[in-house]
Amino acid sequence: MKSIFFLSFLFLLFVSCNKDRACPGSEKGVMHNYAGLDGCGWVIEINGSIYEPTNINDFNANFLVEGKQVNVIYEEKQAASICMVGQTITISCLSEN
Repeated sequence: MKSIFFLSFLFLLFVSCNKDRACPGSEKGVMHNYAGLDGCGWVIEINGSIYEPTNINDFNANFLVEGKQVNVIYEEKQAASICMVGQTITISCLSEN
């Protein structure tokens, strides 16, 4: 019985919180800090386009480095932005490239 509990715990630990693991099927991007512009913060450049993530603070702060190459899975959102430099997105997976 203890071994079943232990194996279940290990399984849950392994599959939970994938915010720092590789993102299968992701796109490559580059982090940029636009904090110098009014109302802006961190954005991600993907294939020459700028995207404004609405949930970047849900991920590890180690990703918030100017020029850091990342892998990202996201969904475009129709949301208002003060920054207005790109399409707003919600990130579902973010990992180092």
